[in-house]
Amino acid sequence: MHVRRNDPMNNRAKFVVVALCIAAIVARLVAAYAIDAPARTGGEETLIARHLLDGNGFSFTAFGYTGPTSVRGPLLPMLLAAIESIFSQRAVIPVAIAINAIAGAVATALAYIIARRLALGTLATTAFAAAVALWPTQVFAAIYLQPMSVAITLSLGAICLLLPDDPRRAQDSHAGLHYTLIAGACTGVALLGEPILLFPIALAALLLLGRRPVSLCVFAAGVLLLVGPWLYRNALVHGRPTPITNTFAAALFRGNSDRATGSIHRDIRGGRPHRMADDLTPQQFDALRGRPEADRNSRLWQWATAWIGDHPAAYVKLCGARLVKTFWLDVDHPYARSPLAWLPRTLAAAATIVALLPSRRRRLALAACAIAVAIALAAAPALAEARNSVFVDLPQLLAAACLLDRRSLSADTK
Repeated sequence: MHVRRNDPMNNRAKFVVVALCIAAIVARLVAAYAIDAPARTGGEETLIARHLLDGNGFSFTAFGYTGPTSVRGPLLPMLLAAIESIFSQRAVIPVAIAINAIAGAVATALAYIIARRLALGTLATTAFAAAVALWPTQVFAAIYLQPMSVAITLSLGAICLLLPDDPRRAQDSHAGLHYTLIAGACTGVALLGEPILLFPIALAALLLLGRRPVSLCVFAAGVLLLVGPWLYRNALVHGRPTPITNTFAAALFRGNSDRATGSIHRDIRGGRPHRMADDLTPQQFDALRGRPEADRNSRLWQWATAWIGDHPAAYVKLCGARLVKTFWLDVDHPYARSPLAWLPRTLAAAATIVALLPSRRRRLALAACAIAVAIALAAAPALAEARNSVFVDLPQLLAAACLLDRRSLSADTK
């Protein structure tokens, strides 16, 4: 007997979801404690959290200047500060990793629900949820003190709320507006951790709500409800309108120079990790010393745009390289040498391209591919980071799941 898409999950499906959620938690905890991660203690987020706990506000020290910062969104620093204030400094890492592991389990369950609401078959639905649970890139995202896992879970939650569990509900532009508002709020929190998600979620919202302008406005209101206060704070402390994070100028400068490869992870000078100081001349370094963050970014923007203006062809070439590195694999990162990195990323990228071929679920595959490309395009102008592959993975894995779907679309709405 066929189970309609809007029916509750049967016992077998519930067992599969629970098993995958447990597997997701175990995989992340095992990876966290089996892999030596020097960067696990965090970077800017940990230092900002320390400033918060010391009563110095959301601030950061760079180039000899300590002051209000927007180098990172507030989600993770505030979470780390809250963990330490509730427990202890020693508990920050294990508690944060546990939160990431739980977020991975919730993301797995949400992926299963999303696939069901998209009318994918049982095999494709299970495969997509299993990939979110166990795909190496998704697992590795949880072993560092970074907001990726939590932001991904919030994004999937938002999409799940935007997808109607009953196809008939999609025809009513005013139905489920409270869910749409909550979806916008979830998106707002996710953006406060990972602003790059703005582009794929905005595209997903347009695809889902484009014919429902009221719902689209309610969704935008939910996003602004969370992001708006932070944007207002940024404008106050920096003296000018500032996005969630103001790192674009620094990324543009670091990603475009005579020695640039487009990646933040290029190794130079005997394998020492690439740092901002490596791209600065002594005169430029002195010009940034002791300057507020907004002033430093203004100077970096001037230097970066000047180089781009003098080397337009080189800039276009670097943009192309960044697009490939984000969509496929950041070959400049040391992790690219591991089969656990390059093989999953290659398979995901290849599946996305293959999903463009004519199939029963070609429309859904095209939408997933468009979202993956949107993430890659967001990184293309400035700087490629290997961590962005965590976000590109999700639509790529969904497109790959479409290849496994053999069920007739008409059967899903009977």
